[in-house]
Amino acid sequence: MGTSSAFQNLIYSIGSNPKIIAWLSILGAVFGIASILFHIVKILRRRPRLKITLSDSLSSYYFKTTNGKVQNFRTHACAVLSLSITNCTSLPVSIDSIHGLSSKLKYTVMHNPEFTEIRTKVTVQGQRAFFDTASPAKLPLRIDPFDTVFVGIRFVYFNDFIDDDSTNVTFKLIVRTARRVFKPKISIKEIDLFLNSRKI
Repeated sequence: MGTSSAFQNLIYSIGSNPKIIAWLSILGAVFGIASILFHIVKILRRRPRLKITLSDSLSSYYFKTTNGKVQNFRTHACAVLSLSITNCTSLPVSIDSIHGLSSKLKYTVMHNPEFTEIRTKVTVQGQRAFFDTASPAKLPLRIDPFDTVFVGIRFVYFNDFIDDDSTNVTFKLIVRTARRVFKPKISIKEIDLFLNSRKI
């Protein structure tokens, strides 16, 4: 009984002291805000974060077809991208689809891994020179935490992305995951200008 009575007296003394009540209210608010911020940071850290750029060591370019037909595809221009994609989070990320978005017509083209007829060699001063492109990506593509992969993206119908006199094209990629869509800006050159800049 003595312990219970002393505890009741302590509670009563705290409840009757406005300074103590104010401090307890402040502490409660601080801990509540800290808990909310902790959960927000936890959610943000779980969101996919990808770094998507053109590879420095592999080739990216577009080219125009002479007869309007490549393999079984009737097209006047094709693009070949070699991407470096880094997963910057502690969780694996799966890429479901990759499209190109034309800023001129708001028209999208889809990556086609079946397109394999690309130019990877050229004659320079009477000698054959070769350049490398990344292997076509097979989607969905899983990337492990803090890992970097190099993937090839092939756009067969690239006609509406370029002008007749253009030698450089800038457009957005649409890289879609289950929880987030990334839209990095990409700039590639026409193959002859690309080769001259690489000095192959």
